[in-house]
Amino acid sequence: MHSPEWDELVRWIAPRRVVRVDPDSSHRYADADVRPVAEGEPQAPYALHLTDDAHQFRFVVFDLDSGRHPDGVGAVWRDADQLLEHLEAQGLEYVVAASGPAGGIHVWVPVSAKEGMEAGDVERLARAAARHLPSLDFGMLCNPARGAVRPPGSPHRAGGSSELRCPTSPEAALAVFRTGANTAEAFERLAVALGVEDMEPEQAASVEEVTGIDERAMRLRGRRRPMPDMVRHLLGAESTDASAHLFSIFKRLALARWSRAEVRDLVGVEPDARGLEHLRTAARSGMGRRPRRPEERVALLDRQWERAVRSAATTAPSTDRTERDTALPRALAAQALAAVADPVWWSGQAGQCDRRALLAVHLVALTACVVEVDVDVRRLAQTAGISKSTAAQALKRLCWDRRLERTAEGQGQNSHRYRLLPIDQWVFPSEGGRTQGEPTPGGVTPQEGFLPSREDLTTRLRDRLEQAQHDVWVEHSPTHPRGLGRHVELTYTALTELSAHLDTVDLKTLSARTGYSTATTAAHLRALVEHRLIEARTLRPRTPAATAMNRVAKRLGTRGVAKSRERRYAAERLVFAAWQDELARRRTPLALRHRRRRRDRYATRPDGSFDHAAQLTRHLAAVA
Repeated sequence: MHSPEWDELVRWIAPRRVVRVDPDSSHRYADADVRPVAEGEPQAPYALHLTDDAHQFRFVVFDLDSGRHPDGVGAVWRDADQLLEHLEAQGLEYVVAASGPAGGIHVWVPVSAKEGMEAGDVERLARAAARHLPSLDFGMLCNPARGAVRPPGSPHRAGGSSELRCPTSPEAALAVFRTGANTAEAFERLAVALGVEDMEPEQAASVEEVTGIDERAMRLRGRRRPMPDMVRHLLGAESTDASAHLFSIFKRLALARWSRAEVRDLVGVEPDARGLEHLRTAARSGMGRRPRRPEERVALLDRQWERAVRSAATTAPSTDRTERDTALPRALAAQALAAVADPVWWSGQAGQCDRRALLAVHLVALTACVVEVDVDVRRLAQTAGISKSTAAQALKRLCWDRRLERTAEGQGQNSHRYRLLPIDQWVFPSEGGRTQGEPTPGGVTPQEGFLPSREDLTTRLRDRLEQAQHDVWVEHSPTHPRGLGRHVELTYTALTELSAHLDTVDLKTLSARTGYSTATTAAHLRALVEHRLIEARTLRPRTPAATAMNRVAKRLGTRGVAKSRERRYAAERLVFAAWQDELARRRTPLALRHRRRRRDRYATRPDGSFDHAAQLTRHLAAVA
């Protein structure tokens, strides 16, 4: 049975007439797992190539991933709003699809040109977009040979499938994929609007002047906006420098995509506006101002308007365009991934939590291409699959053991800031939590050896943490039953990694990988076999792994613990923000305070003191 998306959309648009399949939900989409479209829709996750057989791009897909930013789905929707505004401004048609259960979004922008789009142009566009869209995963746009994205209707390995959101029907989406509006010129305008960085500044300005301006109408291309409020204010204001005042009005109108004809109409409707004094009169040395002749006004208006439009076209975007070098965060992430597999670096009891917390910090840093990050303990706990108190203790131990260094204290709603340290500054931990060794000699510097790509490292970090987040591994708490625990999870993860490279895995090898004794490792294996997470004879994890873990979590009664924590942590963040806002309001003089309805005020007790528990109850109800 095929999905409507397959029958009415996907099979008609596949550039190579094949799809890449992920039969074991490993997220590999291997070259061996390519199937012709003619064989029908696969029953496992599948992806479409973005290029044709000549490696010319037929689709540009913006993959907004909730896992790439600490704000999760909120960051995805902010980026989506910004991206869609850019697309509409350049006249580009698109299809929006929800990626899966995690809240990610795929924005499909088909290429109308018969010859497709050059790989270099797409990569240039992708890198420019990534500077504005923190949640953008653009790796597939830099890989013309193998880059692929799951289309609408394709299952997600965590459950659900990709769903059309705009338009909502496959027939309407197919019409968008057959549009003739998405020309190479429109994509180039988009790149310029996003502040493309692979050009020299002179080249970028030239392109913006040529492709960003409609010379006939003398206006910036894009969606016209109403008159900005500031322009209305400036029209009614006087200035000692009438020329600069007029230019300020014109430039704001130019950035709002007004045309020369519209500005002429505005001047005709409001000829006596104070802000247009420079159009009406000219300054005379020491003798005030003289009236301009009608033809002189028209010539001045046209000249000043063209100057304002060209200035607006070459205005640099507000985003910082300084080149961000990814070599150092990539090197540190690669070191951390290698170190978490070596038990010598980790204590027996707390080491597993410390591993997860460190990988979660690296994921945030690698996403932002930095080595210093502000760490929200609650978001760290969600990402690492641990409680917030455990996450706070893990951060302390990581600082003691020189994995991290705190560089700034948190203030108000700003979290503590931490710097990632290279492995040659790490020290060996003790069971008590303090360090017991000296920094290791030497170590790999960020410039040595081969560094995996940022996309590869991000995928490895995310995959490792997604498994650790599952409800089946939760620890005991008064609020929920006990899962299998973090130690069994470490054994299961090591077993998964070893099984991918070895035909058989023996107890001694597995014990050496985790650092647990053979007796403890054997107990972990018995638990995994008992719950049917691994095969009893081969010790290989059962597939699909997510289905097996879901079944065990349901049986143990831990299903939904992660979602419950997520809701509570979101409510706690809202409580803290509301409390800070209330403190700021109370510091404001009574005459300047904004009045609030009773239900919008922060909860208080009869004596007037803050009632944080009641406020939390309110927000829990709101996020339920």
